[in-house]
Amino acid sequence: MYSLFVLSLVLLSAVPLANAANSICSIPSATGSVSVSKMMVLSSGVTDFGNKRYTASYAKDCSVNGAANIDHIMSVADGGTVQNLILANPGKGIWCQGSCTLKNVYFEKVCYHAAGFAPSTSSKTVLVSGGAALNAPDKIFTAGNKGTTTIDGFCGDSFTSAILSCGDKANCGSVQRNIVIKNSKFRGKGLGSGQGLQLVSLNPSMKDTLSLSNVQLYGYKTSSTTLSYACREWDLNSAKTIASTASKPTENGKGTSCNYKASSITIVN
Repeated sequence: MYSLFVLSLVLLSAVPLANAANSICSIPSATGSVSVSKMMVLSSGVTDFGNKRYTASYAKDCSVNGAANIDHIMSVADGGTVQNLILANPGKGIWCQGSCTLKNVYFEKVCYHAAGFAPSTSSKTVLVSGGAALNAPDKIFTAGNKGTTTIDGFCGDSFTSAILSCGDKANCGSVQRNIVIKNSKFRGKGLGSGQGLQLVSLNPSMKDTLSLSNVQLYGYKTSSTTLSYACREWDLNSAKTIASTASKPTENGKGTSCNYKASSITIVN
């Protein structure tokens, strides 16, 4: 399913990994460990994992290429909630089939994407409340769903993109997506402007919107952990980033979708 999204592949060999000792994100101690041999299929209700650490035993290679053609660690039905969960090697991550809540879900290592939100023609509501993701070789979240995705109280450390609106119109449809990020903190991977390092990527032709408030950036002043852009816009026709609207964290958003105030982002260090 993640083949629907355009990947920003990067070379990682020289990039130091974040861990519990040096990360800006706090991950709770696990109450136990569980290894699963196949994808878990969760209902539309609330599934509370009690802060146990889950690993996908079938994910032998925790990388973009290694996880691209294997199952997600779990698929969540429309309306489902996943909470109090720690993921060590989540394979292809969590797949939300519709409206979805991820509450206090922690990714110690992201192999592909942490979570993806399925394409939809009807409006769906996605909430990421609390939680954290470390060491994402590509994106943390991918939004294919029509409607609003809210990230609140989240922490992301060492990633190339925090969230992208699906850039494949043929597979994800011509729908508007609204991204809200608030009360959250991030630290980048420091790969430079040519590597697609950004907080958000949006599709202006689909009238995507962005709301940022109380977003904190760590490591911005350090080359190894800087975040090149707060927001960039994607041209669906040319399948390229629109260079003129690429907006840095220290400036107001320049585009119709990348429309935010620089004051909504605080540079911590």
